[in-house]
Amino acid sequence: MPSEMVNPHDSLVSFQECILKGVISLAKVPGYSNLYSHVDEAAPGVMRFTYARMTDDKRTVKAFCSCVKNGFHDGHPCISIGYAVPEQYRNRGYGTAIVKEAVNDLLSQAYKGGIPHLVIDSVVSKENLASQRVTEKALQVIRESIIDAESGQPAFQYTAVYSTVESIL
Repeated sequence: MPSEMVNPHDSLVSFQECILKGVISLAKVPGYSNLYSHVDEAAPGVMRFTYARMTDDKRTVKAFCSCVKNGFHDGHPCISIGYAVPEQYRNRGYGTAIVKEAVNDLLSQAYKGGIPHLVIDSVVSKENLASQRVTEKALQVIRESIIDAESGQPAFQYTAVYSTVESIL
């Protein structure tokens, strides 16, 4: 029986709670005026890079993007992304901006690490029109209709292969 697709908004809520409790710390991402990151292990051996656009007091998340290494695609490292924007900050371009900024930072880090290409992957529910628009604007790739492996729900998969010397901003 199909279940619900993973919802990055749930991760955003948990991340916000951890910030307010002081459980996690954020590092300023060089080259961006209001982008912060947190790196941890999502599971044993699985690195997660979380990016957040914050309010001026750095206590409230305005946009969130979680990036997890997800094996390889055609021999290139693959990063799966999920993102969310709290309701009060929606329709301001924050979702598209954080996806682009997170991808650009990942490309920069990969380049510094000697990785020539990086694959960015996002799976979005066919019912989530807002996230489809964000992904299409940010990644500028053609989507593929799939059935989400975890939930069994209809979805779109966006897969973009980038040279690490390019930028998508």
